[in-house]
Amino acid sequence: MQLTRIDLENHLREQLHFLEASCTSFDAGHVMEHKRIAQTLRILLFDGNPSKRKHTRQTRSLLNHLGVKEKLTYINTADPFDENNLAPHTGLLLIQEIDGRIAYTASLDTHIAIRNPRTSFQLWWDEIVLRQADMPFPPPKFRQHDRIALTRGDIIKSVADQDGGAHIDSELNEPYANLAHQDALGYFGIRSSAEGTEHHPLGNPIPPTLRQIALEVSLTINRAAVQVFVKTRSHH
Repeated sequence: MQLTRIDLENHLREQLHFLEASCTSFDAGHVMEHKRIAQTLRILLFDGNPSKRKHTRQTRSLLNHLGVKEKLTYINTADPFDENNLAPHTGLLLIQEIDGRIAYTASLDTHIAIRNPRTSFQLWWDEIVLRQADMPFPPPKFRQHDRIALTRGDIIKSVADQDGGAHIDSELNEPYANLAHQDALGYFGIRSSAEGTEHHPLGNPIPPTLRQIALEVSLTINRAAVQVFVKTRSHH
């Protein structure tokens, strides 16, 4: 059965509802919801072969089915990426104290979207939003000539296709695994006590990064509702 435009628009409404529900749960402290956020973002945005294997069916994103993915201009809340910056780059994150510990958080600041110009899908998808510090910041075992960097697309695909969003691989791709699970980004918190100074990693930067990406996508689609919901807008 061929889906109609109305069917596709109703699917989009469902996916936006799923995204909002996952974000609400994430904000209430259920950090594992970042995996369902990644799955929904993948459904909305990813076109291609997720496994890069021959004879594997190509996936087509919902926004592409609707014919709007490349027509939309995407809201960008990231701090600009500076190739020459030696410190870690956490373009979509804040570093704040939470329950006595320093940790990564999503900024959830919509005012940044006013400052930054909107961008095409491909530039938005391929923008580096996480990059490892240059030496001597990362732990010694992660120091390397090519600093680990992840784009929005890298993060969405890695979590959705490998790390529990829609599929679980027995082996994660190394750049993602190092930044997500091995504290390779290069930021550490410092806590002083009578016993001395303690350094601790700030945790996994992937969940709050996905939460911020979800905000960008929700704002992008909702602000283009007239362009996206062609057949159903008058009925909701």
